[in-house]
Amino acid sequence: MRTETAALVIGDPATVESLERMFERGRYDVMFPESFGHAYTDIKRLRPQRVILCTTLEDADLLLLLTMLRLDPATCDIPVLAVTPYGSCDFAGIDNHSSA
Repeated sequence: MRTETAALVIGDPATVESLERMFERGRYDVMFPESFGHAYTDIKRLRPQRVILCTTLEDADLLLLLTMLRLDPATCDIPVLAVTPYGSCDFAGIDNHSSA
């Protein structure tokens, strides 16, 4: 199985627990941007195959990051998954490669 890179941007640390199973399988090398302030720059520079935003839907900073990623031609094609304490919202049509 090919390993891909996923950028994990943490807005709500409680939601990270729900992602542990996905990362345990070894499918993704996970990168953590230095800080929220560096997230956009790091994602643009490193070009991960996925971006995962751990957020509440009311988190204006992460919604701004999502907007910036969608509007930038250099990052608009990177699938983004927003995970919230209430479930997840698929903002980019992430393909499902479940190996259940």
